[in-house]
Amino acid sequence: GPLLAGLASAGARRRVRGPFRGAMTLASSSGTKAPKLQRTYSDPDLPQLLPLPVRPSSSYEPRPKVKEHAQFTQEVLEAMARKLGLDVEEHPDFRWVIRDCLLALRDEGWTCKVREGDLEYVYAHADKSRPDHPIVEAHQKLAERLLSVQKELQLKHLDPHYRVRYLVYLAIMGETDVRRVTTPKLVEDLMQNLDVSPSDEPYLIHRLKVSVEDCYFRMRRNGAHKITIDNCIDVESLIVNLELDRVGFMKKIS
Repeated sequence: GPLLAGLASAGARRRVRGPFRGAMTLASSSGTKAPKLQRTYSDPDLPQLLPLPVRPSSSYEPRPKVKEHAQFTQEVLEAMARKLGLDVEEHPDFRWVIRDCLLALRDEGWTCKVREGDLEYVYAHADKSRPDHPIVEAHQKLAERLLSVQKELQLKHLDPHYRVRYLVYLAIMGETDVRRVTTPKLVEDLMQNLDVSPSDEPYLIHRLKVSVEDCYFRMRRNGAHKITIDNCIDVESLIVNLELDRVGFMKKIS
């Protein structure tokens, strides 16, 4: 009993090595428990985490209120459209110009009233009104510029070469995988604009596919910020290569 316990404690003291040997010897001699030593040099006190925001739909916080947008009467909208020279039925995409002009006037403290079919601008903080305003004049120039640019784009889309560049630009921009660039729909549209018959000239599909993929790799190599609709593909060189492929195919079958 006591002899075996003494031998076991002596053997344990002999087996302890390193920095814990002194602590074990002190604990065995004094009969008290050894102090807990620090096992890491890092600071155990972690910084306090930021509290998570309360969910708006929780029972502690009310639901967020829906932001109410400024409303304008139909009479004011139609009068402002005439003032800016915009036909919303013909150009529905430019409705935002009318609303932006009204919001800009409201932010400056001006309201619009229709008198005798024309707009009058009334200042909210003083009893004064005026028949014209610089904000409206700036939006008039913006509307004229937008209409002219839209007309130029419509004329450009009449050119089949521009349509080819436009289709290739939409196909390669923002794409990360070359396998998703040349889709069957894209090939059909390119063949239609380049006057290539899918039934009589299927051997030209490979040329179109390779040309579009070359444009994609050039975009990835040079950077998307350097690619525009006009320089994304050389349509003239593509047409020359298509003609050479036609001549080569005719030589093979003749």
